[in-house]
Amino acid sequence: MYSDEIRQQEEENSAIEIDIHPISRWKRFLLAISDLTIHFILSFILLMVATTPLLSFITKSDARGEEMRSAEINRDDVLYNNSILFARHNSKTDYNDNLLYTFDRYLSYYVNSDVSEGEFSHNIKNEVIHTFFIGIRNDEITYIDLYSKQNVKYEYFAISESNISLKEEYRIPLTYYFIEGESLGKNGQEIYNNISTIFTILYKQVMGDIYKNDLTYGSESFIKWNNELMRLQNLDRIYFAIAIFAAYLIAYIILYVVIPLINHRGKTITMYIMKVERIGINNLSRLKTFDTILTYLYYLIFNFTMLIFLPLTFMSYSLVYILNLPFIPYFFIVGLLLNIVSLFFIIFNSMNRSLCDIFSKSVVVSAEDLDHVDMMKGYDSGR
Repeated sequence: MYSDEIRQQEEENSAIEIDIHPISRWKRFLLAISDLTIHFILSFILLMVATTPLLSFITKSDARGEEMRSAEINRDDVLYNNSILFARHNSKTDYNDNLLYTFDRYLSYYVNSDVSEGEFSHNIKNEVIHTFFIGIRNDEITYIDLYSKQNVKYEYFAISESNISLKEEYRIPLTYYFIEGESLGKNGQEIYNNISTIFTILYKQVMGDIYKNDLTYGSESFIKWNNELMRLQNLDRIYFAIAIFAAYLIAYIILYVVIPLINHRGKTITMYIMKVERIGINNLSRLKTFDTILTYLYYLIFNFTMLIFLPLTFMSYSLVYILNLPFIPYFFIVGLLLNIVSLFFIIFNSMNRSLCDIFSKSVVVSAEDLDHVDMMKGYDSGR
């Protein structure tokens, strides 16, 4: 008798026509963006207050920072001691400022032809390109060739055998640069800018040679200290990348594993806010626990898009530094491509399903529609 009632109830349920619709395209798109945003925010918080400080403590980042500074100082000392780079006020801490100072002394050699003493004088030691190629490398051919190539465009220099000088019509306007209170004027400023460009090109040639063939002073080697600096910097990038992945993974577990399992309905925070549910495309029922976890496993890969933006929140890191982090740029590209494809699926799929929905054989519907289906089936909605 009891089994007959059950059979009759099942027959009635099977005769019920259930009309249920997926959420709209813009809601599905908003759901994806919101989930990604919450994941990013939580990852950022964890990166700032947990994984980065903890990993810095474990790996002794302060000591490593001191080692990097020491390696950089020792490397640059080879340049200073060989008079390839000059230190303003004997301070060797600011490389970029000292490079500008080195250019001023280089310029003074060509401009102040009547000044024989002082830092800005017609002293061949101020001409660092000459110092390197003639004094250190003993390579007059390269030295002359470099200036000859620059003369093709600017024609500023008079070249005679190994002697190079600045032509008078270009030298005179630049003399005002070394007179306090005077200005270069339009013509002088243009010449100054062009010679600064020439110096930058020539100095790159100098440094390129040093990075390739090394430069020594006593027992110290530029390449040796540069390799040590690069080793420490690479180690620093590896540890930072680990901190990023750790924050990302912990945030993922909280948002896509712990919270969906706790609420017994497999819903993320955004799904609660938007009042939507995820159901199987074939049976119109809520996904089982295993299927729910498997579904959100796809998000672990799709959300790679955010990885490159997490280190950008640290104002001290440049984009070049971030692009050189291990694996981060590649994972970002994978996540970005998957999300672009997923966006097309949401736009052109008849049920507004993302790529994750298709992989997991699910569809997102409103909670109200699903509760209506449950009532028609005679289930408790379990809200």
